[in-house]
Amino acid sequence: MTNTFSLICQNGRQFCLKRQGQASQKIKEKIPQMERNTYTIIRGIQEVSRFDRVFGRSGNLGEKACAYHIDSALSKPGVFSYVSQKTPMAACSPRAVLGSCYLPHPDKEETGGEDAHFICIDEHAIGVADGVGGWAELGVDSGQYARELMSNSVTAIQEEPKGSVDPARVLEKAHFSTKAKGSSTACIIALTEQGLHAINLGDSGFIVIRDGCTVFRSPVQQHDFNFTYQLESGNGGDLPSSGQVFTIPVAPGDVVIAGTDGLFDNLYNNEVIAVVVHATRASLGPQVTAQKIAALARQRAQDKNRQTPFSTAAQDAGIRYYGGKLDDITVVVSYITSYSNSVKDTTVCALIVLDMDETVGVVFVGYRSSNSSWL
Repeated sequence: MTNTFSLICQNGRQFCLKRQGQASQKIKEKIPQMERNTYTIIRGIQEVSRFDRVFGRSGNLGEKACAYHIDSALSKPGVFSYVSQKTPMAACSPRAVLGSCYLPHPDKEETGGEDAHFICIDEHAIGVADGVGGWAELGVDSGQYARELMSNSVTAIQEEPKGSVDPARVLEKAHFSTKAKGSSTACIIALTEQGLHAINLGDSGFIVIRDGCTVFRSPVQQHDFNFTYQLESGNGGDLPSSGQVFTIPVAPGDVVIAGTDGLFDNLYNNEVIAVVVHATRASLGPQVTAQKIAALARQRAQDKNRQTPFSTAAQDAGIRYYGGKLDDITVVVSYITSYSNSVKDTTVCALIVLDMDETVGVVFVGYRSSNSSWL
């Protein structure tokens, strides 16, 4: 414990002197009190988004490393609080911090639109589906099919071996179980120690962004222009086996953007990348990033004077068309993180400064194992 305290104090001093300005002397005087006034605050396990909300930081701890309820720490002004938990972690296990945004077509807000998606936090899996709008001419809401397909996908994922989700098998089971009328595209992605495993059928899809560049984009599957591959209940439509299966290596810092054609019909890759780069530099979480991407896609969809991926594809097919395509828009953002070392005895901790001129600030936060330094 003494070594841990010394490390925390050392990093805390550096942070305080650098960031706190006039308060630095006050903080330096209080650091020696830490060992006397330390207490632990742990109340169970929660997802990393809780960690982000408390500390305003993401990326180092993964999804279920620890949970903090800081409120009780605020009851003792002037005291440094040490928060810790020893947590078993797999060697170099990748983790995903996830967020999403859905904007239904303005004319379909009352029915919820025809897109659907899911996020399985524990299994690091996501999925998007786009109900085919042509069914409306037959009085069928294909959004019901898309939502049931995604719900059945979640059920199938929960039946998969822990850490070994097979998206192709999941989609096969979900398609077999979905009985609603209609049809839909589908894209399911799971993060494992081997990287991303994914299946995509139709014109939904995903891209992987690394260091401001697209390192992978799933191809669009269409029978013809604006005639996408689609799953349908019964014997109609395409089969899950027609979907394309991918295994893609990923690294910490990668950002995965999954979405329906409402996203990819309206934004070019470089436009999505620009939002992601700005968001990561500003330390925005995946939820806010998804909202910003969706908002820009909606803006482009309503612009009749701008070239878009959809208008480019239409022109390539010999159709005179310009501007965006108004549609449901689904965006799911995954920030890829990982633990740096194989750790069986990892201490997660935070040093909190209370009552600094009525300001509460986090001085240092991170985790440490016997074979690693603080991150």
